[in-house]
Amino acid sequence: MVNVQSRDWVVMKFGGTSVASAACWETIRAQVSKNLAAGQRVLIVVSALAGVTNLLTRLADGLDEKKREQARAELDAKHRALHQALELQPSEKFRQFREDLQALIDGCTAAPLPAAQRARLLAYGERLSSTIGAGALAAVGLDIAWQDARTLLHTAPGCEGEFLTASCEDHADPELERALASQGRLHITQGFIASGQGGETCLLGRGGSDTSAACLAARLGAGRLEIWTDVPGIFSADPRQVPQARLLRRLSYSEAQELASMGAKVLHPPSIQPARTHRIPVHIKDTNRPDEPGTRIVARHAREEAQVKGVVSRADITLIRMDNPGMWRQSGFLADAFGVFKQHGYSVDLISTSESTVTVSLDPQVPAHYDSARMAAFIADLEKLCRVTVHNGCVSISLVGNAIRTILGRVSAALDVFQDRRVHMVTQSANDLNL
Repeated sequence: MVNVQSRDWVVMKFGGTSVASAACWETIRAQVSKNLAAGQRVLIVVSALAGVTNLLTRLADGLDEKKREQARAELDAKHRALHQALELQPSEKFRQFREDLQALIDGCTAAPLPAAQRARLLAYGERLSSTIGAGALAAVGLDIAWQDARTLLHTAPGCEGEFLTASCEDHADPELERALASQGRLHITQGFIASGQGGETCLLGRGGSDTSAACLAARLGAGRLEIWTDVPGIFSADPRQVPQARLLRRLSYSEAQELASMGAKVLHPPSIQPARTHRIPVHIKDTNRPDEPGTRIVARHAREEAQVKGVVSRADITLIRMDNPGMWRQSGFLADAFGVFKQHGYSVDLISTSESTVTVSLDPQVPAHYDSARMAAFIADLEKLCRVTVHNGCVSISLVGNAIRTILGRVSAALDVFQDRRVHMVTQSANDLNL
């Protein structure tokens, strides 16, 4: 259902590299001021400073005492350097968060933390960065309110126990919109973080700040979602590998979803759906080059011509091949097989079938297949139904665009590059968006 709120909100999300320097915060100030001058209300959503989540993840994974101290010192150095660059003193809120984080670090050992405790630890990256950001903007005269993301976003029903990869509710919430509006026109909060049904800290998965921002835009009925990052938008291919890649000025929601899901790194794949549902335009912008137009993501025009928009790849893909000569004309084999996937927490991404063989790839967004013990148990149960072959370390290559099936003749030359490659699987998406 499309959101019909006032649309006078702009949600601006800034990634880790976009909040890590004084120059970036000057860009944020200028862009926020521009939106405020246009009469809009602004909610800023920030990630942790670049490198901080990696340090916190190392602590959560388990380190000896010496390495824990080194990681703690690196965390302090990153936040101290930004305070100094901004000519700020740590606020009372920052100091309290830092003390709370230190208590959690003191409780770490060489063993990995349980999921609930890991979520609490990792959430401090965004808490610290948002507190510094509130101080930076207040210091230049902006009236800003700091908001705890756990009061703004709540996990969806059925996510109980999903402390690290939760999904959030994204329905329109006029009551939340009115509550924030009554507190002022400018707010800052954390990406990546939400509260569970019992108030516990939950995370939206790595890269989840984009999804936080999209869900908040939906809940506020925002007129625009801006994703500020360190690249000028979404390209037709990875420009680091393909120098002639083109910047895509406009994409449909479906095309952007497909590009993100199939390997484009600019957007967190789940972030597109809330924007599409509520018809919120998404603008991808470069913090280092704020005047560049970037990429705009909107609804597809009905008369848009068929074309390939991009070529994307994903590495470290796991393929599962299931062979069962008896499945031909057998009712329910796929239902039984996919029941095993569900039982062990695996999500299927791509699928290809024949009379006696089914090959699937595992969704790389779901971290379960990195757990060797879980994988072994999964394969053991699946082998009760069929012969199983696992191919690890594969790479997927996808052509993404509109109405791919209608232009197969035009893209056939692209398949020549696979002549000397071992191809395990070829699929064409049911929504006619990728090959």
